[in-house]
Amino acid sequence: MPQVKSTQKKKLLKTVLLAAATVGIYTALFANASTVTTFYTKGGLYAALPVLTAFAFSIIHGSFASQCLETLGITASHSTQKSVAANKQKQKVTQKDQRPRLHAN
Repeated sequence: MPQVKSTQKKKLLKTVLLAAATVGIYTALFANASTVTTFYTKGGLYAALPVLTAFAFSIIHGSFASQCLETLGITASHSTQKSVAANKQKQKVTQKDQRPRLHAN
C-alpha cells in the first residue's frame, strides 16, 4: 500500500472534521425544528437568529466544500498577465455594423 503524505493526511482529516460539523449543524437544525421555529418567529431581537444561522451554515458548509475540493486536487486556474492583456485587446476590437439600413430621401 503506498504511503500517503502527511499533508494529504492533514487535508483529509480537516475535510472529515468539516464534513462532521456540516452534518452536525444540519442534524441539529432538523432535529429541533419546532424549537427553531418557535424562536425564529418571535420577532424583535430574535429576528437576527435566522440571519446568524444562515451565516453559520454558509461558513461551515462553504469551508467543507472548499476543503473537499482542495483535498480532491481541484483548484482554480491561474491566469497570466499575457492572457489578461490579450482579452483586453480582444474587447477593444469592434466590428462595423453590417446590417442593412433604411434610408429615406
